[in-house]
Amino acid sequence: MNVFFRGLAAILPITGTLYLIYWLVISIERASNGVILSILGPKASIPGLGIVLTFLVIYLTGLLLGLVPFQHLVNKIQAPFRNIPLVKSIYSALEDLLQFFDKSKDNNQGRVVQVQVGGENGISLMGLLTSTSSSITSESKYAVYVPVSYQIGGYTIFVSPEQVTYVDMSVEDLMKSALTAWIKK
Repeated sequence: MNVFFRGLAAILPITGTLYLIYWLVISIERASNGVILSILGPKASIPGLGIVLTFLVIYLTGLLLGLVPFQHLVNKIQAPFRNIPLVKSIYSALEDLLQFFDKSKDNNQGRVVQVQVGGENGISLMGLLTSTSSSITSESKYAVYVPVSYQIGGYTIFVSPEQVTYVDMSVEDLMKSALTAWIKK
């Protein structure tokens, strides 16, 4: 049985990763091909064209967002998504998540931190600094996302800046370690 689990441990991460990549590529291709076929007709069906055009549209949109008139156009398109009650919740959450990973802003958001809870003899939690804004609570608090082991999820805790210590660790290492309950080889 030990040999079986060793083989499973070698194969499962590879096949799981490949399957997720396959699913993402197929999903993008199907969605894009539907649009391409409706515009250009069945003769335009070339495998992979949907993915190439999707990335091209995303890149060109990023370039055009540097122009003020295009920014105004995008803001008008986004307005309904920001005002319809249920849609607003989903849209703003996705928008905040993507802005979180925007490294053009020079701040500490997204850095790995250690949070001391209960004084020196208390516990330490590893997490991801998500906000240093004082507008979160009436007091000056930092928001720290603490991932939960063996789950896709976690908790956001609000702590005083004095409880936070910056750690020299990548976000990938934090998430990988937390996902496996800090079990190391």
